[in-house]
Amino acid sequence: MKNKLILIFLVAFTLNSCKKYEEGPTISFRTKTDRLVGEWVWAKIIEDSKEKTLSQDDLDNVWEFKKDNSSVITNPGKSTERYHWEFSDDAKSVFITFENSSLAIKMSILRLTNSEFWYTEQGSSSKTEIHLKSK
Repeated sequence: MKNKLILIFLVAFTLNSCKKYEEGPTISFRTKTDRLVGEWVWAKIIEDSKEKTLSQDDLDNVWEFKKDNSSVITNPGKSTERYHWEFSDDAKSVFITFENSSLAIKMSILRLTNSEFWYTEQGSSSKTEIHLKSK
């Protein structure tokens, strides 16, 4: 019985320590890069704790993260923006650097799964949480 309790404690501790992001997942067999690489679309934007209504332009945007650390946001028929991305040293954030610019944005990851990518951006006067879903 004592061995079973120790085993249960170790499993619970291990699963809890595997959770890197605030909203999960608890455990993943895919690397953080494999989970991020792909095409994403906007699902929800929450600004100062209030959900914003997404416009059709927002819904049309496709954000693609590529393995070579390049990234493209495309709004079909309207615009294409190119970026470079990289994880922070602890992989709890993604830094986006605009092409042909030194301007960078830090995205603090809340959730990163195969189908969901949630992050926060700190603005000058507001806190914005963005939920993306895989396309």
